[in-house]
Amino acid sequence: MADELDDGLVLDGDLVAVGSADESADYESGVEHTQAQRSDAQRDAKARRREKQKAARRKRAAKHNERTTAERALVTQPASLQADYICAQQRRVYPTLSALELDEVRVSEHMLTETLDWDQDRSLDTLAAFVQKYVRTSLDSSSPGQPKIIVVSGNAQRAADLVRPLRTLLPRDEPPPKKRVKGSDAAPAADPSTPTVAKLFARHFKADAQAAWLKDQVAPIAVGTPHRLRQLIDMGALRLDAAAAIVIDHSWVDQKHRTIFDGPETRVAIVDLIGLASVRDALRRKNGAKLLLF
Repeated sequence: MADELDDGLVLDGDLVAVGSADESADYESGVEHTQAQRSDAQRDAKARRREKQKAARRKRAAKHNERTTAERALVTQPASLQADYICAQQRRVYPTLSALELDEVRVSEHMLTETLDWDQDRSLDTLAAFVQKYVRTSLDSSSPGQPKIIVVSGNAQRAADLVRPLRTLLPRDEPPPKKRVKGSDAAPAADPSTPTVAKLFARHFKADAQAAWLKDQVAPIAVGTPHRLRQLIDMGALRLDAAAAIVIDHSWVDQKHRTIFDGPETRVAIVDLIGLASVRDALRRKNGAKLLLF
């Protein structure tokens, strides 16, 4: 019986092999085609994401540059607009304060100089001319620790660079300062009675050494960072009794093109400085100090 069933059931091996190879080749070709399509789709999707990200970065950069340009031009705006801008920064730093508490630290337009007729040139060489034009005070008589002009910058290097043009405002030429001895906290002054520009920032100088220096040194002009200025005010070494102007170096921008009010750290530091009771008292007293944005 089995032999009868086996008879005549001989398969053509060549036909079977050829058919199996064709099907395998078609399948592999289809897989490769699908994978190629998927790879192309993934590359296209990545390219679209990259272009979208680049467009978003360009949009953010353009918006930031526009805002920065507008902020730097703030110095030419009326005092009321300058006050509104500073108050907006105070609200950002003090979001939990009530309206009544915010009024205590609010900067009013009366604390600022009226609209300044000044061009957009904010180079270092113009700072002295700017201060000389808008700060009505005499630098001939000054007491130690009581500067008449305080310039606030958001960066220690920038503050150091501002010293040179500010020296031209001193009542007489300042003698060349002695070099700082390696390992000491500050360079020795040749004569404490000789007017000089106080450098009040943290680079290479400790707050205690600067406080001791201010007690003896006549410095009609002080330039520094907001954090160090606040430290010295809190220590009682820097007094605002004779201050005629607090100049905020608003033209300075960091590597990310942020102004002193735009950078997160410097914004908090400058707003905290403006909010100090002694600073508010100096700005509120009759014929007191004025805020200027350079």
